[in-house]
Amino acid sequence: MIALQSMPDHRQWLAVRQGQALTPRLQSHQYAAAELDEQSLQGNGWHVITGGLGGLGRLSAAWLAGRGAQRIALLVRRRHDDTADFTAYLHQCYGVTVTCLICDVADMMALNVVLNRLQADGGVAGVIHAAGIPDGSLFLAGSADQPATVLAVKAHAARTIYDRLREAGNPSYLLLYSSAAAALGSTGQTGYALASGYLDGLAYEAATDDNPVRVTSVGWGAWGETGMAADKSLQKAFASEGMGTLSDAEGLWHLEQALSRGSAYRLAMRVLPGRINADRRRLLQMPEQTPPPRRNNSTGTDHGFTGR
Repeated sequence: MIALQSMPDHRQWLAVRQGQALTPRLQSHQYAAAELDEQSLQGNGWHVITGGLGGLGRLSAAWLAGRGAQRIALLVRRRHDDTADFTAYLHQCYGVTVTCLICDVADMMALNVVLNRLQADGGVAGVIHAAGIPDGSLFLAGSADQPATVLAVKAHAARTIYDRLREAGNPSYLLLYSSAAAALGSTGQTGYALASGYLDGLAYEAATDDNPVRVTSVGWGAWGETGMAADKSLQKAFASEGMGTLSDAEGLWHLEQALSRGSAYRLAMRVLPGRINADRRRLLQMPEQTPPPRRNNSTGTDHGFTGR
């Protein structure tokens, strides 16, 4: 109780571990890891992407192919009209073998079957868990079954994937597409914040020296050109809470940094300093904003922030 009473009033989160009270802190990266090249991910193992035909799934697939991945498996709930065109495009541009597998990752039995199949066919080099709920309205108004649905797709599937990779015992990676909502909170994203918090915790759980599976959870902010947040009304709602949008190029740079650095957690988002509230400013270790002179109506300029 003494430790709790000594906590600053503005702290919203607290963890008690081994008798110590801990509060979260985000720290800006001061340097960039070396870039990967077109041979960095070469090998016979499969690179798996859940939500493989979604906007971020497609960007991730092209990025993997451009970094040397030779075999890519896209896990999707259903085939899209342009599935053949997209896989042919990847093969033509990069010479990569692409397979599209129907699998609802919320169905643990189906997910296990697919992962075992790929492990038996050359093994799994790594997984990008990008699957999500495609209904953008969930961001603005949560439904009664949203937490359970999102937990199944994001959290339960992530645990299953991690367990299968760990059981295989081979060096591999697992990139979890989390959300900045877990770190900062966001109106209407209860389910996503809960599921993303689980992903972040799973990455920290896996961060041991003897673990062959390197797990990184990326707390994504809003992507402005691709993905569920490309909708202008959503971007307006996010902007009102101090979150700008990442371009595709910025997002892919963060993706590469996440894999190159291998840290358990990476927050990748763009902050609008003039609109972010005081609690989030403290968490992001941003200086307190001073009111502008009366003659100046500017709210400041937008800038990017990356934390870990």
